[in-house]
Amino acid sequence: MTHTTSAAALAARSQKLGDAVADPEMFMADYGACEFPHRDELFEVLRTRRFREFTTDAGLVATGQPQMTCRRYARTYKIRAGSLLRRLESSPELAGLHADFVRLHTTLEATPDEPCQLFLCVTENRTYAVFCRPKFHNVAGCWSAPKA
Repeated sequence: MTHTTSAAALAARSQKLGDAVADPEMFMADYGACEFPHRDELFEVLRTRRFREFTTDAGLVATGQPQMTCRRYARTYKIRAGSLLRRLESSPELAGLHADFVRLHTTLEATPDEPCQLFLCVTENRTYAVFCRPKFHNVAGCWSAPKA
């Protein structure tokens, strides 16, 4: 699996789970002061509405609370980081994505029981995944990868 497959797989997962359309203006208002990887690039995409979809956890829309915890995402991205690490020698272009995954799982592990809200932004040629901790009103991490 390459980083493009990971982006495509996450986008497919999002559609399968029936995630809800997110409001880019509300997202930028809520998390505009936060610093995180790919922030400026993502915010430019959102400001100019150059995305095909911008979604979030449908459970959040229905219940007001994200349905996933930081622990669940931390475990997933720790595994993904390990998988990418084994392929870095033959695919050095994965280094940035690997670094994003390591930062993400390390940050999420610090607050394992807290809710985590995933925003997914898909453009014509990239996918962005942003992991927010609403209780702390911050972004735990973000990764970006070319779309398959």
